[in-house]
Amino acid sequence: MFINGIHIPTVALWLAGAALAMAAASWIARRLALRTLSIDGALLEADLLLTKGLEAYNAKDFTLARERYERSLALYPRHRNHLAWAKGHHQMGNVYFEKRKFARAIRWHLKCVTICSKHGLRQVEASSWYWLGTIHQHRLAIEEAFEAYQRSLVLARETGSRKEIANALWGMGVTRMFEGDFNESIRYLEQALEVERLPPANLEGMFQCLSGILTIRVFMMDFAGADQALLEMTTTAGALGGAEYMKDLEAAAGFIREARGWVTPFPVYAALRNLRRETRASPP
Repeated sequence: MFINGIHIPTVALWLAGAALAMAAASWIARRLALRTLSIDGALLEADLLLTKGLEAYNAKDFTLARERYERSLALYPRHRNHLAWAKGHHQMGNVYFEKRKFARAIRWHLKCVTICSKHGLRQVEASSWYWLGTIHQHRLAIEEAFEAYQRSLVLARETGSRKEIANALWGMGVTRMFEGDFNESIRYLEQALEVERLPPANLEGMFQCLSGILTIRVFMMDFAGADQALLEMTTTAGALGGAEYMKDLEAAAGFIREARGWVTPFPVYAALRNLRRETRASPP
């Protein structure tokens, strides 16, 4: 049938096809939108679980923290976000460290390092290397600890993360103290202190560094250096204003008074010698 030269069946067929195509396009768009919402929702839930897990971790409820981190990790197939995936592994490593299950903690952090290295997540990778150093230090595997801190420092400097740079330098200083290399230990801790002093200053980090420096100065029988560190700690504690810092100051002052009574630094060297005997890479 033709009307004004137009073949009506052909036009009807064309319109039906166009309507079908529009319906299909609309269905695909809705599916894509739903999939996007599903991905965003899964990532939002994963991030929320990481936050809630950290709250439980800070409250020392490590069982609840682990459960929340595990639930966050289980969402990875839905959102495929590498950063959330890496953070989940990082935090699981910390939970097992707190539970003193060092082998498991090491495995989780090494998995985090692998994920971060593959996807360019340098800051999280630096943090995992720092925690690996801390775990090895608690195992008294001192050289492994130092190497892990060194790796952390390289990555932290690449990212410019002051927190990770200071943490790595702190760890390197502490490991050198365990080895009895006090001059090298002081060098690293003073570098960490300088980083913490950069504006805006991290007063808690400064206090920690000064405490470490004071301890090593006492070990070296350098009481003038220890007194100077104590003076700076007092100023920093005053700015922080917490009662716990005042207790630490009293303990530090008492340590200096006691050490002044030593005839030689023998008590320190004896303690370190005994520690090094045990530092034969104790099993995880």
